[in-house]
Amino acid sequence: ILPDSQVVRIERPVRMAEIKVTGLDECATKVEVAAAIASQGNCALAQVKVGELRSCYSGTFTVWARCPVQAAILLAT
Repeated sequence: ILPDSQVVRIERPVRMAEIKVTGLDECATKVEVAAAIASQGNCALAQVKVGELRSCYSGTFTVWARCPVQAAILLAT
């Protein structure tokens, strides 16, 4: 059905969770936060979605991220 030159990728749906990462400094980037979540949560970097960094009153930054539930459980413990 498909020509040999096309590549097909099949993915399974994964249950996701939202987590809030707090205490970040101004040097942190979305890419660094996503890489840290992926490495500590044992999931693929492509499965981690990170929002915009927002400053708090204390001078630190927070960010919301979406990752697989299993990764969120690992990060919470």
